[in-house]
Amino acid sequence: THYTSKEKRVIRNINKKDMSMKELRGLVLFTRIQFKFDHPNLVKALDLFKEKKNVCIVYEHVQGCNLFDHIQNTPNFSESEAAKIISQLLSALIYLHKNHLVLRDLKPEVIRFDKITKKIKIFGFRLCKVFIPGENMTTCHGTPFYMAPETLKESYNEKVDVWACGIIFFMMLSGQPPFVGKSDEEIFTNILNQDVDFDHPFFECISSETKEFIKILLNKNPKDRPTAFQALAHSYFKVKLSETPIPKEAKKRLTELNITSDLVVKLLELWVFHKSKH
Repeated sequence: THYTSKEKRVIRNINKKDMSMKELRGLVLFTRIQFKFDHPNLVKALDLFKEKKNVCIVYEHVQGCNLFDHIQNTPNFSESEAAKIISQLLSALIYLHKNHLVLRDLKPEVIRFDKITKKIKIFGFRLCKVFIPGENMTTCHGTPFYMAPETLKESYNEKVDVWACGIIFFMMLSGQPPFVGKSDEEIFTNILNQDVDFDHPFFECISSETKEFIKILLNKNPKDRPTAFQALAHSYFKVKLSETPIPKEAKKRLTELNITSDLVVKLLELWVFHKSKH
């Protein structure tokens, strides 16, 4: 809690021993970029302290829950509500991409629903990178379910974030990713070779417009996939969408995914805490 304003803050404590000098410089540089964030759907960095052993970064506090919890806690969560969240994500991506920043690891775990503003906020920038327009990146980064085909081919641009939006949209409506597998290798094979499939009871109540828009976001050819700006400007967002709640079974699947995601996050937090003590 801030001493004078009494506002809550989030502090990330990083042990310098766990980072090379290059990584440390990169962290400081990106945090300074975050100081300048001015978008309602992005968490802003507020301060940075360098101590003898640690680097401490102070962020604004988002009073709410993660995206999956929000869906589970909203009895009438619908196709229309999901589309509103996607529009906010695309708006944030437009801002980032305009400032030559690509997330590379957009996923539900780094999205929180702010119960004060009633909007989502992206807070995960672990793999965020400054990119040069027209120049492809080559390092394969990300979380398997959300990785774009071109990331796996190690030649990609900022449109990988748009692909991740398509994955998240599909998941919010069905409770599962469109490309699954028993191993990372199988997931990657399916991402590269399978078409997105809506042949499931969960999608029977979903409009053809939404399914077509998800296909547009999940175009395997990045040259044919829209930019974030083009996606948000699409006529899809002018369509009147269903307010019918998504099936309970889809929410149940989201719960199972959420438990797994929360476990991974908690394990990572314990690991970071342990490393900061040594």
